[in-house]
Amino acid sequence: MVEPQPLLAQWKAVLTANRTRIAGNAWLCCGFESDGDVSFSRAKIGGKVYAFGGIFINPRKITFDASRSERDGDIWFTPFPLFPSPEVDGLIDINGAARH
Repeated sequence: MVEPQPLLAQWKAVLTANRTRIAGNAWLCCGFESDGDVSFSRAKIGGKVYAFGGIFINPRKITFDASRSERDGDIWFTPFPLFPSPEVDGLIDINGAARH
C-alpha cells in the first residue's frame, strides 16, 4: 500500500539560503550535520564554501544545492587536517554555478 504524501514531501529543507548574499565564507564544516537539503541556489558568496567534517544526508535526493550560485572561492568537500572527510549520502547539485 502506498501512503499519500503531502505536497512537496520529496523536499526536506534543512537550510535554505537561496538568493542570499554572504559577504565572506560559508562554513558547513567541523561538526555541521544536516538531514535534508542544504540550499544556496542562486546565492552570491563572497568567499569559499567549507564542508570538510560535515555530514549531509538526504538519500537519493539533493543534499547540497549550489546551483546557479556565484562565489569568489571554491567549494571544499574534501578532508582537512584534524577533520574527517565529509559524509555525503545524497546528490550534490552545482549546475550552472560560477566561480569568480
